[in-house]
Amino acid sequence: MKKTLSYLIFFCLVITLLPGCAIRQDFGKRLDSIASYIDERPDSALAALDTLRSEKIRGRKDKAKYSLLYSMALDKTDCELTTDSIIAPAVDWYSRHGSPDERLKAYYYQGRVYENAGDFESAMESFLKAEEYAGQVEDCSAAGRLFFAKGRIYLSLFD
Repeated sequence: MKKTLSYLIFFCLVITLLPGCAIRQDFGKRLDSIASYIDERPDSALAALDTLRSEKIRGRKDKAKYSLLYSMALDKTDCELTTDSIIAPAVDWYSRHGSPDERLKAYYYQGRVYENAGDFESAMESFLKAEEYAGQVEDCSAAGRLFFAKGRIYLSLFD
C-alpha cells in the first residue's frame, strides 16, 4: 500500500511538472527564432518580442535572453535607451552563465545604454568587460561593433 501511494504521488508530481517544461521549451524556441533574424529585421524582432511581453516569462535564463534580445532590437531600431533597467537581467545572468557571445553582447548593450546616457566612463567599463570575450566569440560582427563603440568614445573624449 505504501509503495503504491509513493508511486501515485510521484506520478502526480510528474504530471504537474511536465506542462511547465513544455512551456519553457516553447518560449525558448520562440526566443531562438527571434534571435535568428534580429540582425536582418530588428523591427520585426521588436514586434515579436512585444507580443511575448504579455506572456509570463519563467526562469532567470529566459528573462535574461528576453532582455538581451529586447535591448538588441531597441538599439538596432535606433531607440536610445538611457536606463539599464531592460538590460540588467541579462548582465546579471550572463556575468556568470552563458556563452562568450552572450556575455559579450550583454556587456556591449549595457555599455550602449551608458553611452546613450552620456556616461562614457561606465560605458567604457562595460566595453572592457565585453572585450574579455572578444577573442572567443563566433559572431565576429559583435566584436567589431564593440571595438567601433570603443573608438567612438575615444574620439568623443579627444574632441
